Amino acid sequence: MTNLQLNWFQYKFIKEDGYGRFGMRMVRALARQGAGIMPALMETATLPGDLVRMTGLDFSRVSVALLPPHELKAIPGRLIISTMYESNRLRPGWIDRVNQLCERVIVPAPWMLEVFESHDCAVPVHVVPGGIDGAEFPVVERPLGKRPYTFLALGDRGSRKG
Repeated sequence: MTNLQLNWFQYKFIKEDGYGRFGMRMVRALARQGAGIMPALMETATLPGDLVRMTGLDFSRVSVALLPPHELKAIPGRLIISTMYESNRLRPGWIDRVNQLCERVIVPAPWMLEVFESHDCAVPVHVVPGGIDGAEFPVVERPLGKRPYTFLALGDRGSRKG
């Protein structure tokens, strides 16, 4: 994978946010595989051109933006959005933004493909499932006992979730 070169945009890189956590792990995983990844905040795209050039971003590369569509900014070159949403109705303006700014859409589940297509998404939509990092969530063998079964659920309690 050593010839893969990407700009990778997010609206934040923090582990307490679903997009942030997923993106940081994806960037690190791609880098471990030899890909050339240039991570940046989407806000970087709003800098004056001379300052953007100082960041080292190379817009001859494909850019991937892992974020909700309302966070998208216009950037030079090819832009792919990787996004997700837990509803069958997208927010007003999202599809217009995607159709205007993006070459493609990546979603993590087949039903999201149907959601985007039902909202007249004019660019190709691809399903690429996320994964589980076994190092982060290792299986712990425990003997069956009197304790109830428990499970871990991770969720974003931010304003994006309402």
